[in-house]
Amino acid sequence: MEGWLATDINQLNIVEDSSWGRLFNPGSIDRILAEHVLEHLTMRELGSALRHIYKYLRPGGIFRLAVPDAFHPSRYYYNLVKPGGWETPYEHLLFLDHEILSRIGSETGFEVRLLEYFDEHGFFHDTSYRNEDGIVQRCARNNSGLNASDEAVMTQFHASIPEHLRQQFVERQMSYTSLIADLVKPR
Repeated sequence: MEGWLATDINQLNIVEDSSWGRLFNPGSIDRILAEHVLEHLTMRELGSALRHIYKYLRPGGIFRLAVPDAFHPSRYYYNLVKPGGWETPYEHLLFLDHEILSRIGSETGFEVRLLEYFDEHGFFHDTSYRNEDGIVQRCARNNSGLNASDEAVMTQFHASIPEHLRQQFVERQMSYTSLIADLVKPR
């Protein structure tokens, strides 16, 4: 994205302060986006990454994150993305829901704004948010992640959702979503 510095682990290891210090000064970053990154960390590494992000964000800065949503009501989705799941059996180490993320974010000092998520009953919630703060591809807005043109996949996906929760997927024409939140460093 224009105006953004793209990094991968070769340029920035988010759990190592020295890696941050090579690229940035503390309190110098306005926006950080991590789409489907944090689920590849251990809980200890997540805590370390959040502390570094907090340190390097400016007051009022936003850390936008997207991770697989552990409260997603589709068992197909759940089995696809969980640690040990079909898609990334050895790569995904964490599976977060909005409650855990909110607690960890608050404990680190952030103000937590939930943008897209499922609650513990399988109902989807979203609020409007600005793409200028980071564009997330795998979300309800963009509906990318599952091959929606693959009828067999979509049949399995919809069949794995409890019947009383399916209508929200039909109405929004959504399948693959993420737990999306902004963690804001207070001013």
